[in-house]
Amino acid sequence: MKVALVTSGQLANRAGAARHVRALAHGLTERGADVELLTQRSPALLLRLVASSFDVADVHSADARLALAVIRGGARRCVFTPHAPIQRLAAWPHARTTATAIARASETVCNSSYERDVLCERFPGAVGRVSVIPVTVDVDAIRAARPFPLTGRVVLAVGRLDRGKRIDRAIAAMASLEADFRLVVAGTGPLLHRLQAHAADLRVSSRVEFVGPVGDAELYRWLRSAAAVVALHDDHSSGLHVAEALAAGASVVASELPVHREAAARFAGARVKFVSRGSPFEVADAITELARPGACFASSAGRAVVPSPDRVVDRVWDLYRRLIEGGRPITHLPQIRVA
Repeated sequence: MKVALVTSGQLANRAGAARHVRALAHGLTERGADVELLTQRSPALLLRLVASSFDVADVHSADARLALAVIRGGARRCVFTPHAPIQRLAAWPHARTTATAIARASETVCNSSYERDVLCERFPGAVGRVSVIPVTVDVDAIRAARPFPLTGRVVLAVGRLDRGKRIDRAIAAMASLEADFRLVVAGTGPLLHRLQAHAADLRVSSRVEFVGPVGDAELYRWLRSAAAVVALHDDHSSGLHVAEALAAGASVVASELPVHREAAARFAGARVKFVSRGSPFEVADAITELARPGACFASSAGRAVVPSPDRVVDRVWDLYRRLIEGGRPITHLPQIRVA
C-alpha cells in the first residue's frame, strides 16, 4: 500500500495536528505501508505527477482547497481529514469549495462524533462516507513523564498564539489568582508580543512564562506538572489538549464546546470545569476551585477510555484497506447540497 499524507503549511503550526500526522506516518510505516509526507509547499506539478501513483492520498488541512487540488491532480482515492470546524468550512466563502471536496473525496474523516453529525447535517450527500477517528493521545507516554521540580501551582496553556485560543483570558485571570499560581504558555504565534504586553499591562509578567514551542517529551512533563490546564478556544478545538491534560491527571478549565465535553467524557472521575463566557473572573474562579491542593483526580490507565495511538493507526489502516479493496476510487459524484 502506497500512501501520501498531504498537509498544509499551516498545519505545522498546530502542534496537536502535526503530532497526529507524524504518529500516523510512523504507525503506517510499521505496518508495511510505503508512506510519503507531502506539504502544500510541494510544487503543484510534483503533486500532479505523483498523485496518481498513490493508492490513497490522505489530506490533513484546515482548507478544503488542498483536498480539491489533490483530487484534481489525479489521486486515485482521496481521504479528506479537516482540521477546522465544519461550521467554518460550510460558511461563506468556503462553502462551495468544501461541498465539492467532500462530494468528490472517497471518505471524510472527523475527529469527533459531534463534527461528524454537523458535517452530515450540512452536507447530507456525505452520509455513508464519513468516519470518526480521533487524534492520537499517548496516555502511557504522558503518564510516564516526570513532572518538573517546581514550587507553586502551574496553570498551563498550550497551542498556537492566535486569537482563537484566547490565551489573553488566561493571562487576565492571573490578576485574580493567589500569588503562588504561575501561568506557563507553551506555543508560539502572531500574538506573542501582544500577549507579553498584555501581561505587562496587568502587572502579572513575573507570573507568566512563555516557553515557546515544545517537543512531545517536554510537553508531557509540563502536563504532568500542571495543577490546571486551560483550553479556552473560541470555536474550534480537536479536544486534544483537554484529553492530554486529563490523561496527565491535571484539572481542566475549558470553554463550553461540544468537542471538549466529548473529550472529557472519556475520562472517568475527570475534574473539568466548563466556562460559558470565559471571562477572566470566571476562568480564575474555575482554576481556584479545581486547582486547590489535592484536588486533581487520581489517574489510572483503566480510567481513560481513549484509543491508543496504535489503535488509531489501526483504524486508519482499516479505512485505507476498505477503500482500496472496496474499489472506491475518486468519482464524479453529484454536487452536495449546501444546507
